[in-house]
This record gives sequence, C-alpha cells and structure tokens, in this order.
Amino acid sequence: LALSIALSPYWVIYYVHSFDIPAIAYCFISLVIGLAVLRYADEDKLPLIVLIPISLYGFFISATYIDQFANLLVGLLQFLGTICRIPPTILGLTVLAWGNSMGDLS
Repeated sequence: LALSIALSPYWVIYYVHSFDIPAIAYCFISLVIGLAVLRYADEDKLPLIVLIPISLYGFFISATYIDQFANLLVGLLQFLGTICRIPPTILGLTVLAWGNSMGDLS
C-alpha cells in the first residue's frame, strides 16, 4: 500500500504528460504520505478516516490504468485494420465493438 501510494505520482505524470513544479510537489507529497503509511499504519487495520481517501485514490489510479490500456488496444486494432485494409467504419462496427463487449460476456 505504501509503495503504491509513493510511486503512483510517476504514473499520473506519465498519464497527463507534464512534468512541472506542481508535479514535482505532488511526487514529494505522495512520497511523504507513503512513508507515513509505511511507518505508522498497523498491519491489520487502518482507521476508516484513512481508508476512504486511500481507496478513492486507488480507484482513480486504476481508472487511469484502464483508460491508458484501452487507448493502446484501440490504437493497435486500428493499426492492424490499416494494414489489412479494413475500412474504419467496418472496423468500428465489428472488431472494436466486439472487443468492447468482451467484458460483459465473462
């Protein structure tokens, strides 16, 4: 938990494509929070007042991972469609729509 809190700012900086002064401050603050969690948290239980913000932050980071990987996958499928000379409309109606609904089938 502490490691993911401490290292997640680097992912967010990569995700938003900026590395400026607020990003450096964000990295430092997150590193301090991660070290505080590592040092002062019990192994079995954390107070609810601490767990809720950490859970929401984890949800936000997970959503950015899913968004990035979905964009990469769509780009890959568009690239393969270009190589195979499949029109973008057909590709969007079949392959991309089918891939989007695969999570519903499982």
